[in-house]
Amino acid sequence: MTTLGIILMQVITMFQPKPIVATGGGGEIVAVELGQTETRVRLHQDAGRSMVWNVPVSAYLSDETDRHYALQRVDIQDSDLVIAFAPLPPVTRVFDLVGDSRHRWLGVHSGVRALTIPSVHPKYDENAKITDSIEEIIKEYSLETELGNDSVYLALRSRLPQLRDYVAWKWKLSPHEAFVLRQKQERPMPSMPASSGIAARASAAHSGNARTFVNSRMPQPRKSLFHRRPRPLSRFEQKTLQESRARGR
Repeated sequence: MTTLGIILMQVITMFQPKPIVATGGGGEIVAVELGQTETRVRLHQDAGRSMVWNVPVSAYLSDETDRHYALQRVDIQDSDLVIAFAPLPPVTRVFDLVGDSRHRWLGVHSGVRALTIPSVHPKYDENAKITDSIEEIIKEYSLETELGNDSVYLALRSRLPQLRDYVAWKWKLSPHEAFVLRQKQERPMPSMPASSGIAARASAAHSGNARTFVNSRMPQPRKSLFHRRPRPLSRFEQKTLQESRARGR
């Protein structure tokens, strides 16, 4: 067999795969193999689950350019799901696994090295227009339904900035479109009992923020100098003023 043939038969393993954000609780991705005839994703099911997630035939993978790779088959091995899709390109660094509207693993990448994505700088533009296709993307990745649950919001809140960077990079969002995505994702911190460990950690993380989203949405107008409270006069200034008034009489 030629060297080229051996290379073509090789399976590329994505070491320690992990998503930026996963929704729906369909299982944890524990293995990804990029082969020449298929890409296999292994989902580990929680021990307490009474049944495995029913993968729909419409499930697919989406690569960096949003090209879709259809489902081929689903196997069950030791109560884990092994899902085979049409083969991703061997140079794929990050992809999405989209099962349905609830079960999604977004930004799956190797955990052995940092996923380098340019940071987005959201900026409001009152004159900007958003196309229908980008509106759909913003709606899909805003996770408004999932983030409506307090516990889910607290669990995912720290990952949302990286998710926004990923979405803006993948679909080339403008600063205004990134602003709208952030606006749809962020909401007030949920009220939880002070004794809750989650509440304490969330409060600490929240207090560490330089600015809340409400304060950072648009520049705030500066107060006029005429509305500032005057400082009190010093004793020297008071004496000088009294002497000036006495000479003027």
